[in-house]
Amino acid sequence: MIRYAALLGVCLAAVSSGPNRGEGFDKAVRLAEQRLQNDDLDGARDLIRQAQERDPNAIVAWDLRVRWAEATRDTDEHVYALHRRFALAQAQSLPKQRIQELRAELLAADPVAKADADLRAKFIDDLESLAAKYEKENRPHSAIQVHKKLLVLAPDHATSEEAIERLASRPDPSLAADAKPMDLLADVSAEWIADHDRDHATWDTRAVLQRDNYTTSTDAGYEVLVRCAEAMEQMNAFYRQFFGYGGPDDKRTVPRIDLRIFKDRTGYMRLGTGPPASWSGGQFTGDAVETYVGLSGFDGTTQTLFHEAAHQFVSLATNATGWLNEGLASFFEGSRVLGNGSVLMNLPADHRLFPLADRMEQGWMSDANDGLDPGDAMAVTPRRAPTFRIVLEDQYDWGPPWYAPTWGVVYFLYNYQDPWDGRFVYRRALRTFIDTSGGRSGEGAVENFEEVVLAQPAPPTPKVDRPSDAPTVALPKTVAALDAVWKDFILRTRDEQAGRLVVERPFLQWADFAQRRGDLLDAKEHFERGLVAHPKDPDLHEAFAALLAEDLDQDDRATKLYLRTAMLLEAVEPVDTRRVAAIERKLRDLDPQQRTFAQLNERIARATRQRVAAYQEAGLHMMAMDVAWRAGNQLPLPDLFGPFEDSARASGKSLTMWQLAYDEESLEGWDAQPDSAFEADGITLRAQNGERVEGDFSYQQLALDKVTSGDFSFEAEIQANRKDVTFAGLVLGRKSATDFHAVALMPGGGGPAGTIRPTYLDLVTFFGDGSFQTWRHEPIPAPAAGSSSSGRTYRVRADVIGSSIDLWLDDAYVTTQTFHDPGVLRGNFGLIVGKGKASFRNVRYLARVPGDPTAQIERRLRIGGSASAGEDESEFPVSANGSWLGQVPPFPQVSAWAQGERASWDERRGKPQLLVLCSIRQNDMIALDPWMTWLAEEYGPLGLDFVTVASAVDRHDLADYVTRHAFPGAVGVDAGATAEEPGSAFEVFAIDKYNLPRVLLLDIDGRVVWEGDPGFGSGHTFSSTSPSFLRAPLDKLVEQRSLRPLVEWTRRWDDTGRTAFESGDLLSVVDLVREAADLESSQDAEVRYVLARTRAIREAMADPEATLARLESRGVESAFLVLQSWAEALELEVDAKAKAVQRQAMKSKSHKAWAKVEKALKPLTDEKIAGFNERQLEAQLERWTSTAEDLAGPFGDALARTFESVAEVEDFRAAVHEAHTIPGRWLMEEFLVD
Repeated sequence: MIRYAALLGVCLAAVSSGPNRGEGFDKAVRLAEQRLQNDDLDGARDLIRQAQERDPNAIVAWDLRVRWAEATRDTDEHVYALHRRFALAQAQSLPKQRIQELRAELLAADPVAKADADLRAKFIDDLESLAAKYEKENRPHSAIQVHKKLLVLAPDHATSEEAIERLASRPDPSLAADAKPMDLLADVSAEWIADHDRDHATWDTRAVLQRDNYTTSTDAGYEVLVRCAEAMEQMNAFYRQFFGYGGPDDKRTVPRIDLRIFKDRTGYMRLGTGPPASWSGGQFTGDAVETYVGLSGFDGTTQTLFHEAAHQFVSLATNATGWLNEGLASFFEGSRVLGNGSVLMNLPADHRLFPLADRMEQGWMSDANDGLDPGDAMAVTPRRAPTFRIVLEDQYDWGPPWYAPTWGVVYFLYNYQDPWDGRFVYRRALRTFIDTSGGRSGEGAVENFEEVVLAQPAPPTPKVDRPSDAPTVALPKTVAALDAVWKDFILRTRDEQAGRLVVERPFLQWADFAQRRGDLLDAKEHFERGLVAHPKDPDLHEAFAALLAEDLDQDDRATKLYLRTAMLLEAVEPVDTRRVAAIERKLRDLDPQQRTFAQLNERIARATRQRVAAYQEAGLHMMAMDVAWRAGNQLPLPDLFGPFEDSARASGKSLTMWQLAYDEESLEGWDAQPDSAFEADGITLRAQNGERVEGDFSYQQLALDKVTSGDFSFEAEIQANRKDVTFAGLVLGRKSATDFHAVALMPGGGGPAGTIRPTYLDLVTFFGDGSFQTWRHEPIPAPAAGSSSSGRTYRVRADVIGSSIDLWLDDAYVTTQTFHDPGVLRGNFGLIVGKGKASFRNVRYLARVPGDPTAQIERRLRIGGSASAGEDESEFPVSANGSWLGQVPPFPQVSAWAQGERASWDERRGKPQLLVLCSIRQNDMIALDPWMTWLAEEYGPLGLDFVTVASAVDRHDLADYVTRHAFPGAVGVDAGATAEEPGSAFEVFAIDKYNLPRVLLLDIDGRVVWEGDPGFGSGHTFSSTSPSFLRAPLDKLVEQRSLRPLVEWTRRWDDTGRTAFESGDLLSVVDLVREAADLESSQDAEVRYVLARTRAIREAMADPEATLARLESRGVESAFLVLQSWAEALELEVDAKAKAVQRQAMKSKSHKAWAKVEKALKPLTDEKIAGFNERQLEAQLERWTSTAEDLAGPFGDALARTFESVAEVEDFRAAVHEAHTIPGRWLMEEFLVD
């Protein structure tokens, strides 16, 4: 934990990163005290929770929680609360006597604590000594890891806190993520923040924090102070790297400058230097950056800081002027601050990206003044985008309309890649352009850019054959031709950020190619981004560690990555012991202290496991969870998450603490615009967006200014009635005001002719171009007919875990949607209201630390069930509230089949399947058969199969009905209905909840990947262009499972591939075998067969000596040469010893004997054999029979079988062909299947 308050010369209180707790906290504490005194323990518990939602670690609230647990005789809760209170007392620096009293109370209640304290003391000296050695050896990564272990054992160990801060202050961004605390405000209470902010509420009394590169001053509050100060220190390292100025190998210095952050625009305009331009959000004055906290909140403030502070380096390191000056500065706005202050660099600046993409879709400006207000160029942003030429020529007055385009130019030039080898096409040329041209404008600017940049793209990776089907990279020669490439890049980036486009990035391949080109820093960047995208990939970790150790002289960080590699490998059963041993040898070579480190690790791990077990044995599961969580994340000991889950399951408790997002007093902490539809009204947050208009889905949002780094949950109680509002709900992953995800509650109620319209809970993505994508459309039971829906309140909750989002309504699980990348769900979150009015209460959020596995554990427990080792954590083991999402549902029971017949899902396992539940009455109103017929035509060739189950009431009419309505696949009648009870299938698939029609899409493994209503209304006439909620998930399944390319591959495989492959003639079908690797996701049986043989070849050539020994034992050393030729043709990694082993194989007696056979076969061409007469044929048969008898081993037996039944010349020709393939066929049939 970094004690920022110590840097300010103050003392900390308790813990909270939420908004000011306000009067609600004091009221909750006061009432909780009264309830405790009156023995109203249920009421007291509720109020304590309310207090802790406002200030999660205020000691007065924990005092109440201790007393409540004692009163209820909940020993588990009591001991945990005592520990938490004691830790906070130390963090607050309460009087020593009080701390001693709290410690004595804790030890008296906790049977494990005394022995635990004695045990931890044994390790501290050893760890301190090891950390000192690492620091002396200039190994900051290793020293930080040791200090983190110290802090797990002794959270108040100030020496380690100071050491981590000192080590992490080096200009190396890779140190920050591990070194920084999980949240910069993790030891600061809302009460202390409020006191601090009152003391520094004016510019005259502003708070000041001096760090190595910046001195930050602000009257905007403590959170702004510390988060901005830390983020800017991290950004400074990125500036140095990007501009090549002031880095570790550069002796030029960068002066410290001031950051002046005013709390509002009024202060900025009145006290800022100049004064600032009226339209500006910030400025660089030469020795300071000035900005203010505006309506865009913390994100907007940091974006401005990142932009304006970059001007310091632009002025120091370049000659850039005009558009390039601002474009370079804007480039840094996309960097994202995490909760611990560390920064993710080189990301798209969404607030520039999305508006620019929208403008590009409207077309191109004709000149620099097209669409601008002649009287005020700052007042209007043109509807269309400037061309590349317009930006380069720079013939415009600078102002807001030009930030997005110039950002887009720089971001494109820096990040445009060849999708196959990953090279950055213009990055090096951009550097030259910056250094030599400085943003040349006006006449000659375009020609200069074409000469310096477009004519100098990075060359392809040398000595690598580009596959014919590899994606191409456009290399325009003129600026005019560049417009289309730039537009495509921007639109694809926008679509990926919004979740509309999946882009696979082979980071390991790109890094390998970069190393071949000698672009080591590019290789490092690919690895860095790869680890963010795939944090559990051992291959990425190992290859990155090798690059750092062998090429970049960074043994310290390489050691950390190798340790992580070993941990990841050991987490996979069966453990690759040979590979782990190789990693351990590398660790010993890189780190002289590794043996000591490993021994200490093992001792600490053993002691920690014993400590968790002791708490479990004592029935103190909350403490077991607490220790397991901290040790599992920080030591790290991932195996402790198993005991964590055991204790969570046994106790039914959670350590997580929600925080109130709306303080029930004001909209502080929200980006409420002047014309906002939202208004604070005591405990209720009211929204009025005009009057409800049927079919009008315009909306207003209210975004929460909250920084989160990892998974999170967000919930609110929403009062929304059909007569009042079209929809209301939650906003997630907000990239801009028009690009976000929404959990939209669409209230149901009375419809025409006395009908009841269901309530729906939708997951929708809104895009800046006005379009949207509905991912989930889930019906919710509506009030009974005739009842009033007035006053209906729904509790809507969204849990974002990795790349998935779970939706809940009134504590009941509804559905899940999984995206391709967690980044799709990252961004601001908040509230949304459609046309009309709604209200919100108890608006809360739960923020988790990045990569915390307990989110998945608690998800499983909340939904129900358990996951066994190796099971995909995203899978649901049992049904939840009628949903079968993520599971293999039971096959529906059918009383009779009207068309076709099915018995199980396994009959079509390996192909996608569609289950449709319907009725004749419903189909007459909402016709599914035309839609299903079209689906069969479009997706049937890809394997899609259909099972339709009609209502049991249709048992007498269905057979005739299907003769007049073309349903594809099997059609049956539900089994076992009575007048009072639904049929079996309708009950299993919760038709009473979801209504008809209900559709479930099963993946090729039988698990449901989508379920819901197809989205057609009564009387709808289907056409191939009709929108359907099924279309997107079905297309996604087809793409993810590679079903379209699988069809073509299967055709070629059936024609010639299988016969050649099984006969051992792999070289003739090597392209098909290579392509199978791209089809692995299809899980096709033939693809799996090919990949299994390919893996066996790879494994055999990974240890050539052992492989040859196995072949020697069978007397078939010649087969080694075949294996080697296959491995080379498939471009598999082959052990360096293979050539030497090949020479050894060629010296063997059996190989020499087979070589004679091959030599004798060679002259027997088809033409020569065709000319054989009966006598010549008989002589050849005698010769080959004798040869087979002389040839020992499997090859001799195979040769004998090949010629024994030959009677005709044509038979002999076929036998000669077969004899050539004997080694390959034997490998396929005998060796590679062992």
